[in-house]
Amino acid sequence: MANKKWLWIGCGGCLSMVIVFMILLVMGGFWVKNYANRIKQNYEVLASDHRELERQYPFTAPADKTIDPQRFEKFLSVRETVNAEAQTKLDWLIQFAQTPNEKSGMTTVGLIHKFVGLPITLSEIGMTRVDALRDAAMSHKEYDHLTRVVAAELWSWRDLEDADPLKTKAVVYFKPLEDIRQFLNDAGEKNPHQEIQVGPFDLDRFLEAVESEKDEHHVNRELIRSGSDRIVAGDAIIFVDACFVQEL
Repeated sequence: MANKKWLWIGCGGCLSMVIVFMILLVMGGFWVKNYANRIKQNYEVLASDHRELERQYPFTAPADKTIDPQRFEKFLSVRETVNAEAQTKLDWLIQFAQTPNEKSGMTTVGLIHKFVGLPITLSEIGMTRVDALRDAAMSHKEYDHLTRVVAAELWSWRDLEDADPLKTKAVVYFKPLEDIRQFLNDAGEKNPHQEIQVGPFDLDRFLEAVESEKDEHHVNRELIRSGSDRIVAGDAIIFVDACFVQEL
């Protein structure tokens, strides 16, 4: 009789565990669905805001690639506003890409949570960028154009003499992107059957976009040089710019 009682309790416990497990699966399914919907809604709002900025502040890139100094100052101001948030929310990613074994001082669970939340984080930063662009009376099209022009000029600085301080600034500018790409390459080698991504980031695609603004005459070199300290002041904003230039 004791054995029968034990079996009844045991089976009841198993049944309870199955029910709890099924509830967790259902709850997990709802969470994933809601999370996916939230991502979709956020990026639909961003795309709509970008279209509205384009209607309000239409922009056509100048044929000679010359940057207006006043617009350049607006660009730098928008960038600094966005960087203030990006640096806070994405500093963990920059640190992790540099020293993945240290996990940015977080637990594995905490790190996974950060990666899962990255699309939402980027969309929130994107909304901050939209607000900053409105304040500057600038469309995302103009901002992304200036990002490509600036990045193209900095990319050319990599060919300067080692002693030239501009070359050092170019290295600083691109290092966060190269660190993230190296991390993705290393992770891909360790997990060849899985596709590992960090948001929409793709350094090669970003460099392709930058290549379109290559200027052999360097008409903006002195202007960009004058703002170079501000340009390389934040590493998280460089990642954000790279993502948005190629996505929206």
